[in-house]
Amino acid sequence: MHTTMPLPTVRLGRLTGLVYLVIIACGLYAGLAVRDALVDLSDPAGSLSRILAQETLYRSAYLADLLMVVADVAIAFLFFALLRGVNPFVAALAAGFRLLQAAILGANLSHALAPVLLVQDATGVTGSGIPSATQVELAAYHFQAFDHGYLTSGVFFAINCMLMGWLLYRSVHFPRFWGWVLGVAGVAYLADALAAFIAPSAKPVTEPIMLLAALFAEVGFCVWLLAVGIRRPAGESMP
Repeated sequence: MHTTMPLPTVRLGRLTGLVYLVIIACGLYAGLAVRDALVDLSDPAGSLSRILAQETLYRSAYLADLLMVVADVAIAFLFFALLRGVNPFVAALAAGFRLLQAAILGANLSHALAPVLLVQDATGVTGSGIPSATQVELAAYHFQAFDHGYLTSGVFFAINCMLMGWLLYRSVHFPRFWGWVLGVAGVAYLADALAAFIAPSAKPVTEPIMLLAALFAEVGFCVWLLAVGIRRPAGESMP
């Protein structure tokens, strides 16, 4: 007995765009607005002092990251629902890589919160004194571990983007343009993540390219989804 897959809808496309917007907003807030302002990998003592001075702000970044991970899990299934009609196997593979990225990010969040936990007393209240040398040393480890965990997750996200690019290029519900854009962004993500581990000296080159690709691909595609949902092929009725 053969069953047909339900067609993706404009409403589903716009819902995906909304979840995508949550991911982008949370990522920008936690990463750029908070962590980049408070954490300097070359200055763990100063970073820990700044975090303790603005603990509520730092914890809000943790909550934003947590929400982003939850939204990442949701969007993996939403994109699968939108693109499984193109190729169910490739759509499932893309969802799997996105879920692996979310799993790594979720596990990695323990390193994000660890610097605050290191300086709490037995009652769970953060101390107000100067961090000890041991606390600074442990905080430095967690700062580095979080940074590398984030980059590791980027490898899985890069593969997801490349698979998504192939699916979008072949889908009748999306302009082929977005397939190319997501695919190129995936290559930029992969190059930047691998450079961090294999050729750190290349990071000043790969990172700006990756950020530009992310801005154009992810923000652009998110806006397109919110505005259009999905494209309606000629002769096809769509809710």
